[in-house]
Amino acid sequence: MKIFRKFKWALLLAMILTLLIVGMAFATVINPDGDPTDWPGHPSCAPGPGCSYLTNDPNELGVPDANDITDVWVTNSSTDVYYRLDTAAATSFASGEFIRICMDIPNQGPGVAVGGCTGLNTDRLILILSSGARVADCNSINCNDNFTVFFSGQAATSATVSNVTEVAAANADLGLTGGNNGDTIQTIVFFDNND
Repeated sequence: MKIFRKFKWALLLAMILTLLIVGMAFATVINPDGDPTDWPGHPSCAPGPGCSYLTNDPNELGVPDANDITDVWVTNSSTDVYYRLDTAAATSFASGEFIRICMDIPNQGPGVAVGGCTGLNTDRLILILSSGARVADCNSINCNDNFTVFFSGQAATSATVSNVTEVAAANADLGLTGGNNGDTIQTIVFFDNND
């Protein structure tokens, strides 16, 4: 029953996104400070080169508003990939909550199953905790263990202000070193409210 309850109380948001990496007119560099005003086209973001507004997920009654992701945005620069996650109320990491951004990146390896990212063979993981963010190669370390990811992963930059969480992860740490080939990166964002 614990699995059902965790699924009920944690937001599982699956999406497919296309990141156009290296070799394009790059988006504005985002300062991951929790202030969304530096996102291209703020407050709206037109899909395509520069910025992608991925999804709008309605407020879910069974999920605490502080952990209920309502909007997901992504963009990239020549050096980093940026995610912005908006929640229905001020985001909380006060009780051990965490966010996993699981990615299946083409030609990275077989990938592994990661908790909360059901149905995806995860190659790279961005883990966001109250104490910071890390990027891990799931083909090399155990991405199901937040402790291992935090101490073995590469540093990423994240900030949360009110209901906006932003994170920047280096392209190289995500294994994105090639030209703009238009690959589709399957991604799942999972916010575990530690219930």
